[in-house]
Amino acid sequence: MKQNSLCLPLLVFLSLALPACNSLTEKRPEQQEETVKYITKDIEAKQGTTFTLQLPSNKTTGYAWKIESLDTDYLTVLDHLYKEPNSTPHSVGVPGQEIWKLKAVKKGTTVIELSYQRHWITEKHGQHATITITII
Repeated sequence: MKQNSLCLPLLVFLSLALPACNSLTEKRPEQQEETVKYITKDIEAKQGTTFTLQLPSNKTTGYAWKIESLDTDYLTVLDHLYKEPNSTPHSVGVPGQEIWKLKAVKKGTTVIELSYQRHWITEKHGQHATITITII
């Protein structure tokens, strides 16, 4: 009888513990591989003018666009902001837009490369954008 009374708590413990062990080996959503997406755009701007660059973004997920390369001989970043959607402001999980205001400084062709990532993660994954700008 004493042996049976020990078995029941042990069975209950194992039935709860074993599924938890399995979840330790499964990848959490933030660890799962993401599909790399590339955005490419061609923009034409007149020398001395300002223009905007807009990319879809969702700050509430921790992701943001980061400029990886930009030739300051050709372009100057005047402003960078995040715009929430008008229909659902301050809502978690609802995407908005990241907007850069740029000035075309010198005639020629240049490229801006951006990556969409969480600032605390150093690995490059997720989305990438290559924007080719021809300044006339």
